[in-house]
Amino acid sequence: MNRALDRDRRSSSQVWLDVVSAVDYLSRGHRPGLTVYDALEEALRWREATDRLFHHYLGGREGRYVITGAATDGEQRFLIARRVEPELLESLAA
Repeated sequence: MNRALDRDRRSSSQVWLDVVSAVDYLSRGHRPGLTVYDALEEALRWREATDRLFHHYLGGREGRYVITGAATDGEQRFLIARRVEPELLESLAA
């Protein structure tokens, strides 16, 4: 087991406490009636949609996209992708 990774990883208990806290916060105003079960179902739907998009657009073939980086802007997170062309594949292999 990699101890460095373990030190950085939050406990499962803490993750679930964060989920319950977020659902509690949202259910009080933005999403009345939201339950942890609803939030998990929604997260799974988002994951499935993301997986379909990635499967459709990402890959090493010309015309598809390859993720070349990640970025942040405040609290927002972004993946940076570039269209696959021979020059890009050559630069990534170097």
